[in-house]
Amino acid sequence: MIRLRHQLSLFLPAAHALTPRIEAVRRVVDPVQHHLIAAHVTLCRDEDGLDLHAVAERLGRHPPAALRLGFGPAQVFQGHGLLLPCVRGGEAFAALRRQALAETGVRAQQPHLTLAHPRNPLAPGNRRAATTALPQTFDIDLDQLHLIRQQGDAPWTVLRTIRLSGAPRP
Repeated sequence: MIRLRHQLSLFLPAAHALTPRIEAVRRVVDPVQHHLIAAHVTLCRDEDGLDLHAVAERLGRHPPAALRLGFGPAQVFQGHGLLLPCVRGGEAFAALRRQALAETGVRAQQPHLTLAHPRNPLAPGNRRAATTALPQTFDIDLDQLHLIRQQGDAPWTVLRTIRLSGAPRP
């Protein structure tokens, strides 16, 4: 049986000046992850215990505000994983997550951009030094939320896009 996974994710906007640089780093530090999915911040996963299709439908009817997140220098996690931690906008991310899941007791989740995922094989270019092409800190406005699906080990596909409304929440 082919395993299906769903997420609500905020992809980096293609028009943002840093997106090509971030993708270039991801291509070097984890070509497998780069092939499977574009740079993104995960808002909700199947593991959150709700029907993400229903969540996307509800958010589509009442689009939340856009989000501004600030990211810091790369950190190593779980062996050879690399991520850019969110250093600004975490409260707005948590509020969007609560709105998406329609609950107040939502499990805390730290927003981040994964550059290299530790479940993938260690790539020859997987070194923290590969991230020096990125600024130490930067902000990105995220104004689209995507319901995405992965079948087995195939690349993720977008099932639905929800345009977030208004100016970004800082």
